Amino acid sequence: MGIIAALAVPAIGFGAGLFYIDDSGNMGLGNITPQHRLDVSGAMYSRLVTVTDAASTTVDWNQGNVQSITLTTGDTHLTFANAQAGGEYKLIINQDSTGGRTITWPSSVTWAGGIAPALTADANGTDVVSFIYQGTKYLGSAKLNFGTGASVSVLAVGGGGGGSGGGGGGGGVVTATTPVEIGTYSIVVGAGGLNGQHQGEVSTAFSLIAVGGGYGSDYNGTGGSGGSGGGGAASGGDGGPHTTGQGFDGGIGAGSGGTRGGGGGGGAGGKGDDASANTGGNGGAGYTSGISGSSVCYAGGGGGSGSLNPGTATCGGGSSTTGSGNDATANTGGGGGGSYNGPVAGKGGSGIVIISYPTGSITASGGTVTTSGGNTIHTFTSSGTFTVTAIN
Repeated sequence: MGIIAALAVPAIGFGAGLFYIDDSGNMGLGNITPQHRLDVSGAMYSRLVTVTDAASTTVDWNQGNVQSITLTTGDTHLTFANAQAGGEYKLIINQDSTGGRTITWPSSVTWAGGIAPALTADANGTDVVSFIYQGTKYLGSAKLNFGTGASVSVLAVGGGGGGSGGGGGGGGVVTATTPVEIGTYSIVVGAGGLNGQHQGEVSTAFSLIAVGGGYGSDYNGTGGSGGSGGGGAASGGDGGPHTTGQGFDGGIGAGSGGTRGGGGGGGAGGKGDDASANTGGNGGAGYTSGISGSSVCYAGGGGGSGSLNPGTATCGGGSSTTGSGNDATANTGGGGGGSYNGPVAGKGGSGIVIISYPTGSITASGGTVTTSGGNTIHTFTSSGTFTVTAIN
């Protein structure tokens, strides 16, 4: 039979605690149906203990499972005491206002991968190091750089879609301000789509995905979907749909026989123009950004083909010409120009990724590095890595 006992403690607020032990020896705190040796209804925590730093410092785990130390000496030699096998412990390590302090760990500590973590050297930086004690060894792991992060501004443009009868759609455009930590980030720059109904490829940076532009359609087909949609075929095809937040739809094609017009490819700043019976639709407007240090327009749609008046394009997109289409400009994400003959239509322009941050806020490498207006700018015209080596 279970034993229920109200703890004889002064009530704070309403009522007193409930303590229960069942016939199996399971103990409940705050409940009378314990499922394990200790079953707590409510918060259970170890109060934070502050350790005073010295050249040689002992962390007594009997004092609490979570302890904090602010490093003030050049190198602190730590000793651990009174850990229990199976116990989990955390040490919060704070740098003082000088920073650059180091720790010599006890020989009983082993690390994932066999390498001790490089603690944050920044003034007032914070790291959290966790341990599981297995009886003879402390198994250590670390989370670094709390409170010392920085942010970067990012522009990612997908590759433009290839032209066909309709103009290719511009690559998707994504912008964001994103936090970074020390480490390496993969950057992917999408290729432009080949002429003849080929979509552009995606560009990625951090968690951002800029979708490639949709292809311009041939024959009676609908333009391809993408960041911006491709133009419809020069014999009446619908314009391709866009990706929400990244661009606009392609224009509708028109006409038949020898008086055809392909729809203009959608751009990141506007829909592609619809065609008329003998005039190709103009490519949609692009997106203008100053992240590179100067105002540049990206991801314009390609011009649609036209039997009398080919469509035009801006912002890196390719214009249509009589019998052929122009390639879009590389690293703009522009859509290729349209042509009746798909193989001689324009190719989409490759994408681009640009990263900018206040000069001196971080130390990083990758891409082509320039400075402008107090910012450091990394421009990726091909895939690579962005590596943050310090947060200043």
